[in-house]
Amino acid sequence: MARRTVLLVIMGVILLSLLSGIAFGVEEQYGLVGIIPVGDNPVDLAVTANGDKAVAINGVENTVSIVDTKLQDETKRLFTQDQPVVAVVKDRLAYVATLEGSTISIIDLDKEENIKSIHTDGNPRDLEFSNDKTEMYVANFGASSIEIVDTSTNEIIDKIETKANPKDMAVSPDGKKLYVVNLADGILTVIDLEKREIEEEVKVGKIDNPFPIFVDVSSDGDRVYVLCQKDESVAVLNTNTNKIIRNVPTGNFPWRIKAVGKKVYVSNLDGKSISVIDGVQAEPLKKIQVGRRPWGLETTRSGDVLFVAASREDRVYAIDTADDKIIDEIDVGVQPLIVRVNPNRPEAYVIEAKSNTLSVLGFGTEDRIDPMEDKGGAKKSHGAFIPFVGRAPSTNEVILIMAAMASLVGVGLYILRRRKFI
Repeated sequence: MARRTVLLVIMGVILLSLLSGIAFGVEEQYGLVGIIPVGDNPVDLAVTANGDKAVAINGVENTVSIVDTKLQDETKRLFTQDQPVVAVVKDRLAYVATLEGSTISIIDLDKEENIKSIHTDGNPRDLEFSNDKTEMYVANFGASSIEIVDTSTNEIIDKIETKANPKDMAVSPDGKKLYVVNLADGILTVIDLEKREIEEEVKVGKIDNPFPIFVDVSSDGDRVYVLCQKDESVAVLNTNTNKIIRNVPTGNFPWRIKAVGKKVYVSNLDGKSISVIDGVQAEPLKKIQVGRRPWGLETTRSGDVLFVAASREDRVYAIDTADDKIIDEIDVGVQPLIVRVNPNRPEAYVIEAKSNTLSVLGFGTEDRIDPMEDKGGAKKSHGAFIPFVGRAPSTNEVILIMAAMASLVGVGLYILRRRKFI
């Protein structure tokens, strides 16, 4: 009798714990703590080193929004040349590349004004700094060249001709190499930055033009990863030999790539998944199912959590990079594209192209404001246990509900057996 009583008490405690976890909300590791209106159709975002300012690139209206991250407010909106596409920040200056304007606008973030325009070779598509930020590299998509800017004078000091349509770049950890993907030719260009000349042109992918769109480098510099969109693969380069080890398959319509430790993560736009690749052995490991149209990828400063912006789900997924499991899901504005982490505070920022907003994610908080108020839709539930209006329950919530139901059934069976009904 005593043993059965103890068992009943234990099951009751478990049941109450589960139900209380559902009733008051499972402890969330990340919360939506702010929504900041910006310009029309934001497409990229950069954050200052001390985290006090963010720069949002508004593609449709050709403007830049300067955001005070502490006040959570847009403090200034400045015009640029036609079609701004990417921004980077050095100290208190923001550099904004305009694809159709063929310029780089330089913005003083303290004065909040344009201070200079650099006229490029043609249609700049990507900007990258050298590791010490004394130089900036400009990928001129239309002119098929890489220009080098001295950031102390903000003048172009050199130019390197490449294959057609350089689209994305990455600098090696030792700062000696620049890796450039050439979209039209299916080539990875390896540039020796000390000599300022091309060291190697490496064919990537498995077909004639695999459409290489993004590139990343391992933290130790031993591997370079080229995302081939049409080929639906990642070409893995051994940097010691400049030879491709293997073209690793991804999911449908791969869109973004991120090297984290010894792994590589790829967002599959049409596959509703994230491909996980062993970056050293160049082998596929698994796929993580996420929401529709996963777009941008970003990690916390420690690299222990990967954020995935699901653009058609209006949600950001947080993935533990140790075991590649989803640990949180955060509802944000409409069509989230890019996530950027604050270098100095436990926050991240998400740009949303259709709601024209920048969402602020707080780390280690249960607070969640309601993004549906800005979407004009049905109210969503985040803390209290209310039927899942406007969204599907998260994985953790489903597990809790099933465990609670199993405990209820167990307690019911025990009571019935105790009263000899069964």
